[in-house]
Amino acid sequence: MGFLRLRLVLLSLLLLAVMALGGCATVAPPDAGELSEIEAGRKVLLLLRLVPRAGGEMLEPFAQNLAADNMGIGVGSFETGGQVEQVESIRFFSEESRAQGWTWLTAPPGTLYLSFLPPRRTDAFTYAGMFKQAPLWRVTPGSGSRIVYAGTMVIDGDATSFTFGGRYLKNYKNMEVRDERDAARALIDRHMPGAGPMETILMQQHKGPIILTTTGN
Repeated sequence: MGFLRLRLVLLSLLLLAVMALGGCATVAPPDAGELSEIEAGRKVLLLLRLVPRAGGEMLEPFAQNLAADNMGIGVGSFETGGQVEQVESIRFFSEESRAQGWTWLTAPPGTLYLSFLPPRRTDAFTYAGMFKQAPLWRVTPGSGSRIVYAGTMVIDGDATSFTFGGRYLKNYKNMEVRDERDAARALIDRHMPGAGPMETILMQQHKGPIILTTTGN
């Protein structure tokens, strides 16, 4: 019986290790294909920063795997009919920018809708559906947009602890968009030298019916 229990413990540890290594996150600037889409105007690189806080203290927004992340992100566009869908692979320029809450994604130009959730504490299907009910934030890159900084989202709430250490937000009490365009520009210059101009189009909270526009080529 003792040997069986030992095998079960080892199996559990192995599964935890696989989960930790299997997180859907990429630490790298856009690849050649993505850059081609951006330069051609078929995609926009959207840069934003997420700052979860509890008691005024910033919590780690993105960990090494999605099971321990503080933030979930959803995006809706003309291509999705305005329906917000969970971003399965969260992108970062570097480990340093990940720790600071900076993330980027590519999306078609036109009206984009963003939503943010606390970390998943339910099954994946239910969590994905929750993005459709979360508050919406809207940003609309124009036809000439290539790189857009959408703002820094500061989210205050109550914190609780992960089972294996660290804290995360269990709810959102207040959400505020701040302008840190100088830091955003420095990040682009560091990781995408020669990428060209960066626009600042701060996301705004959206209420009412979904409005879809597209400026894609």
